[in-house]
Amino acid sequence: MNDARATLLDWVAAGALPRERFAEAQRLAAATPDPQMWRRFLATLLLWLGASSLAASVVFFVAANWQALGRFAKFGVVEIALVAAIAVATWRGLDTLPGKAALVVAALLTGALLALVGQVYQTGADTFELFAAWAIAIVAWVIVGRLPALWMLWVAILNLALIFYYQIVPGRAFWMLFGPRTVFVASFALNTLALLAWEYAAARGVAGFAVRWAPRVLAFASGTAVTIVAVLAIVEYRDAAGWHLLIYALWLGTLYWAYRVRAVDLFILSGGVLSAIVVGAVAHALRWVALTALVVSVPVGAFVACLVVGVIIAPVSRRWHMPFAAIGFASVVSMMPGVFMFRVASGLLQHANSAGRTWELMAATLANASIALLIILAMSLGLIIPKLIIDHFIEKVTKS
Repeated sequence: MNDARATLLDWVAAGALPRERFAEAQRLAAATPDPQMWRRFLATLLLWLGASSLAASVVFFVAANWQALGRFAKFGVVEIALVAAIAVATWRGLDTLPGKAALVVAALLTGALLALVGQVYQTGADTFELFAAWAIAIVAWVIVGRLPALWMLWVAILNLALIFYYQIVPGRAFWMLFGPRTVFVASFALNTLALLAWEYAAARGVAGFAVRWAPRVLAFASGTAVTIVAVLAIVEYRDAAGWHLLIYALWLGTLYWAYRVRAVDLFILSGGVLSAIVVGAVAHALRWVALTALVVSVPVGAFVACLVVGVIIAPVSRRWHMPFAAIGFASVVSMMPGVFMFRVASGLLQHANSAGRTWELMAATLANASIALLIILAMSLGLIIPKLIIDHFIEKVTKS
């Protein structure tokens, strides 16, 4: 449905479809949901909400009546619900939506049963062992079910197992190799491998892997983890973890090739909207390094940061026909000297009061105003100079 609407929009942009016929074309191409589609959507939504609520209600019932229920009663409630969910999945079949929902309920109740075993018998198992056992216990259902929601649940359980593992046993495995960012590196590796496996299966036409929301979730999880790794590498630059930034750069390049050159996924590519924020973060990092490590003044630090932003933004805005002023300002707006401007305003207000008027206040107000103006001038020059130079060389090469 979204692909059909995107195609129609492309036709309108190319002039092949008149704008006044766009609404009719959407109706004929079923690009907008009709009442039957809405009913099907609501029925599916209510079914999944009901299945999730059913699994949660079993857990809440046992937890709320923990003191009143005996050991066998607790196990009986969870196991009866688990057997009932498996029976429904077998009765309705895994090719039907109720059967798939019942299988998801069974997978959730399996985790509840394992948690109940650990709580009742006080096995002493660590939290990560619970999630690891849960992932192993339902792996057969995940493979047989061929259900994207079940696959995502399984990957989420594995992520939780990794997180809890590195919280409990930080001294083992490859902790000394990767440093304190191991948990994020491991999560990035796990989600990236899951994304690669999903796209490979989808390209081979494996049943259940045709949906696009699942790889988008995996790409989001992978991107979140590697972004945290990159940010920590910038902030903790003294740890010499520069190769984490190399991983981040390779990931960005691979993502662009996979979802722009090889195939187009607008959702994943929409992360490009965050490019201004990322560039702004890099600019702040450079400014911070300049202020702390190089011990330069605030205007000089702002100039260096905006200079780098201008070098990055100028060719991007020219290549993709984006307004340089818009994305450039969005990248560096957080470096505006708000603190100094606030001090200037505060000084002027105090100066208006004859009782608080002093030469020290006037000098401090003028100093803050001068610093604010210098920062704004430095930011402007840092953005404009690279653009003028890059535009000059590009035009010179084009004419030649």
